[in-house]
Amino acid sequence: MVGFLLFQVNFYVPLRPLITLIPFFMKRISFVCLMLSMLTAVPVSAQKKVSVDLGGFVAVQSCYDSRVSNQGAGDLLYLYPKDRSLDAEGNDANERGHANYFANMARFIARINGPELFGAASRGYVEIEVSGYNGSAAASNPILYRHAYVALDWENSSLTLGQTWHPTNEMFPGVVDIAIGAPFNSLNRSPMLKYDRFLGDDRSLKLTGAAIFQAMYCSNGPQGRSSDYAKNAMVPNFWLGAEQTLGDLKLTIGGEFQRIAPVFNGNDKKYLNTFDGMVQAVYAHDKFTAKGKVLYGENMSHLGLVTGYGLKADGEYSPLTAMSSFVFLSYGSALKGGLMCGYMKNLGAKDDLVDIYSLEKNLDGMYRIAPSIQYVTGNVNLGLEWDMTTAAYGDIEAKGTVTNTHEVTNHRILASLMYTF
Repeated sequence: MVGFLLFQVNFYVPLRPLITLIPFFMKRISFVCLMLSMLTAVPVSAQKKVSVDLGGFVAVQSCYDSRVSNQGAGDLLYLYPKDRSLDAEGNDANERGHANYFANMARFIARINGPELFGAASRGYVEIEVSGYNGSAAASNPILYRHAYVALDWENSSLTLGQTWHPTNEMFPGVVDIAIGAPFNSLNRSPMLKYDRFLGDDRSLKLTGAAIFQAMYCSNGPQGRSSDYAKNAMVPNFWLGAEQTLGDLKLTIGGEFQRIAPVFNGNDKKYLNTFDGMVQAVYAHDKFTAKGKVLYGENMSHLGLVTGYGLKADGEYSPLTAMSSFVFLSYGSALKGGLMCGYMKNLGAKDDLVDIYSLEKNLDGMYRIAPSIQYVTGNVNLGLEWDMTTAAYGDIEAKGTVTNTHEVTNHRILASLMYTF
């Protein structure tokens, strides 16, 4: 009897940590089952009219940083170096190296082509990401849905409903790092209602209008980053843009209106109205590609840019203006060399501020130089990238500009293997 009790105790104790993981795995198993049921539970009459093309990739990356930096997704998404953190003896705690030898992620994509609806070809797109990294139980939210939308395509127009790239993100540099050039380039996927209209016999001119709703990528404010500021303003962001194709050259221009309510107490709200704009160009001929973009505007924290707004002495708000840009050049096909150069500048506000809500209050500007080389063979993409990013921090002035700056630099070496399917 004693031996049986000892067996019970010894058998039960090791299982206790495993039992606590059951809810974790059940949520994910239920999610996978739900996705499979949605794809398989199609009426027989509709199966002939719906096709699903599955794809995605698995990526494994190793990186070394010479300085402590702002980054996410288990070091997969690199942004910029942190400011100095000096101790009593003047030593900088952030001036130290860091390496991650096995960061990994996977993306799963489903492209759905459906029957004709309202005289338009219907399609859907779903993209889910699972990420983790060495030395941790992955990220706090290891499963992320990136895109989920439905589109209707007519002969000269298209309507998109759901979450996808913000219009400022439809073109990005072909770098190895998954941050696609942020924070010199925008980084935003949001729910939206977008309408594209194509003009000309060759559809070379595209006009775009969109109502964009903040969700995961949202504005900064008194309570930190939150979509509540936009929700309580009860007005989506509005985007208008135009894209012209001229042979190998494509030019795009667009602007966005944003309204938020940083402080809200019932119907007693204080609003902030801001504008931002974008100009970009892409030239692609044979093996050569050149891309360039300039983002300029107010309170662009929802785009992942290091800017925001401030509180004035009278209780009203004044936006911070910033400019961010990049140029990317690449040449090659199977073996391709690339170079990205980025520049960002904090231009401050028009009024004196008593408090600032920005991703970095004391950042004056930064720049990046990032050469890379990639080799593609079959389903495998091998990449190697060196990223030098320098940020200038200093003293904050009344209008949010920064003076008496000092520079800090991070050197990142990134090696990547991506297997597509």
